[in-house]
Amino acid sequence: MTRLSRLLVLAFGAGFGLVALWGAYTFTLLNEARSNPPDEEAQAIRDLQTTQQREFEQLQAVQHTLSFLLDSFASAQQAPTQEPAWSAPAKRNN
Repeated sequence: MTRLSRLLVLAFGAGFGLVALWGAYTFTLLNEARSNPPDEEAQAIRDLQTTQQREFEQLQAVQHTLSFLLDSFASAQQAPTQEPAWSAPAKRNN
């Protein structure tokens, strides 16, 4: 083999080796990223869960308030009607 041929084989071998190492490194990083989400993602998930729990509790409070208001309204509808104190005075006949 000539000197040029040896250099070409060596260069292609080194290039192939570097590409293989880079591919293995990238593949490993991607697998780690998929299996262990970064702390930022985990924190975002926890924040969403906390927000969801808070909204659920708020909806329960609204449901209780509406239930109370509906019960009060139903009780008011069943109470005997009385003429309000602020009603207009009767008309006078002249």
